[in-house]
Amino acid sequence: VLKWLAVGGRATYEGAKYKRSDVDCIYHKANVAMEVLFTYVNREHLQLYSGVSMGLIYRWDGAMDAKLDFKPMLPCASVIPIGLHVGGEHVYGLAEVSLGSESVMNLGLGVRF
Repeated sequence: VLKWLAVGGRATYEGAKYKRSDVDCIYHKANVAMEVLFTYVNREHLQLYSGVSMGLIYRWDGAMDAKLDFKPMLPCASVIPIGLHVGGEHVYGLAEVSLGSESVMNLGLGVRF
């Protein structure tokens, strides 16, 4: 929207395999959210930012050899106290600290259209 303000969306997936009482279990979490990012360092290939996001989260988990337990879809929100974009205009890498329904540390690749 502005050089220091970006409005967009985010889709994330997180999964893990773990043991509970000698039973192999699996955990999945999918999140779709709208976000607002405030950039305070804006260089050609480096941006430092903070932001907020709100959306919906969906979880399912259970034993790998049994039926998975699907949880209801719930609202979610996160605050990003500090984030870093490194890369070009359309493809970039990101690293950010997050508080809320997202993981505490996010690393990933992003694409802008």
